[in-house]
Amino acid sequence: MHRIQSAVASNHVGAARERVWCLTCPLRQIPALHGVSDADATTLEEFKQGQRFAEAASVILERGARPGLFTLFSGWAAEYRALGSGERQLVAILLPGDLIGLDTVMAGPSESTIIALTPVMLCSFAPARVDEMFRHESFMRSITRAAVAGRRRLVDSLTALGAGRTSRALAHFVVTLHDRLQIRGLMHDGGFKTPLGKRHLAEACGVTGVHLHRVMQFLQAERVMSFAAGQFSIYDMERLRRMAGLSVNGAEAETVL
Repeated sequence: MHRIQSAVASNHVGAARERVWCLTCPLRQIPALHGVSDADATTLEEFKQGQRFAEAASVILERGARPGLFTLFSGWAAEYRALGSGERQLVAILLPGDLIGLDTVMAGPSESTIIALTPVMLCSFAPARVDEMFRHESFMRSITRAAVAGRRRLVDSLTALGAGRTSRALAHFVVTLHDRLQIRGLMHDGGFKTPLGKRHLAEACGVTGVHLHRVMQFLQAERVMSFAAGQFSIYDMERLRRMAGLSVNGAEAETVL
């Protein structure tokens, strides 16, 4: 498990520059992530173009960019949408095992921009060969499952934001992130470390930093959760989950290609 956690949590690009083969990819060893079989992993290697490394704060996929298809192997990334006011909305946090760019391959240039939050390593696949990949039933099933899981998270997030309560939006963001990290073995004593700051949380909840600070003070005073220097500490998960409107761990439906 330590090797898996090192690969998943690594914030050091240089540490992961060695070639990663699909068959021996440590992400496939995480039981909760649905992956492909050994035989399919060997076949998948034929579609792999190579590996790409990016430093923190660099753009992985730019708005309007040509199609690209990647799996995030290590590190953290964020998907943003630019708003007309010059502000931006944080749409999704991307973790190891997540697919990046499927929408650009299937539907053309995206309106989103994806930025590395830490140094990252990406496994790159040939966009022009997606149709070939889809001829393999297991690949099609894995890609579809990943797309469905992503859509569910997005719909749940929009529902939380639409409720108009920052406490619910923040609780939903934290609980979802908690569940996704938990299945990757990255939870420690009820809390988790992230590369996120309060600005990221405000962008995810669609509020000002001042308003977010007030809500976080309330949650801390109520002994529900606290946040400092990227570290989330959760004291009452049951209440936080109720606030988020989530009763089950939706991350259990995740997949990895």
